[in-house]
Amino acid sequence: MEEGWGQLPEGIALGWVAAVACDSDDRVYVYSRSDLPMIIFDRDGTFVSTWGIEFLEDAHGLFIDGDDNLIAQRNNRELTALQDGGARVATRGDTVMAAFDVLDRTLTAARIRAAEGQLITLDEPVTMEAGIDYALRYRTYEDEADALGSSIVVPLVTRAGSSSVVLARTAPDAPRIGEIAHFGLLGQESQAMRIRGIEAGDQFAQVVHMLAAAPEIDT
Repeated sequence: MEEGWGQLPEGIALGWVAAVACDSDDRVYVYSRSDLPMIIFDRDGTFVSTWGIEFLEDAHGLFIDGDDNLIAQRNNRELTALQDGGARVATRGDTVMAAFDVLDRTLTAARIRAAEGQLITLDEPVTMEAGIDYALRYRTYEDEADALGSSIVVPLVTRAGSSSVVLARTAPDAPRIGEIAHFGLLGQESQAMRIRGIEAGDQFAQVVHMLAAAPEIDT
C-alpha cells in the first residue's frame, strides 16, 4: 500500500485492522475494531462510505465472493453475509455451504513470545518452503474472564527458510503471550450452515446470519 493512500475525513479513524477485501469494482473494504467498523475506499484511496456498526462488532475475517457478496467471519460456527442487491438467493432455515481456512496438518507447536501487527514471534523456529501455504492456529479471548476463548486459523505469508518470526497475511486477532500456537499447512474445509435470520442492510443489501447446520454437542 502506498504511503498516504486511504485518506479519512476528519472525525473518522481506523482502529485495529482485522481484515481487508476488494470487490469487483476495486473498492477496498477495511474492517477495523472501531466505532465505525467498515470503511470503504475507492481504488485510489478516496473515502467512499462507512457502515456496519449494527452487525460487525467482532468479526475475525472478511472476504468478498465472485458475486460481490461480503462475508464477515466470526469463528467457524457463525458468519454474517451481505448480499448485494434486493434479490435474495436463500432465506431463513435454508442450508448453505461455507468454506473456512483450517490447519491441514500440524508441523510444529510453539508458544507465542510476542505479537505486533502482522508479526508473530514464536519460541521455536518454523521452516517454510516456497510455493506452499502455511498457517498458525491459536486461541483468542474476549477478555480476562474468558476461560475458553475461540480457536482461529491465521494464514501466513510464505517466506522460505527457518525463522521464529512469522508474518500474517492480514493483522490477526492478537494472541495472549505464552499461548500455544500450532504451525502447519493451510487448507480449507466446507461446512453446512443454516440461515438463522436475514435483515435489511444499507443500499438494498441483505444481512444474512448463519450458524453451523449440525454443531457439535458436548457430552
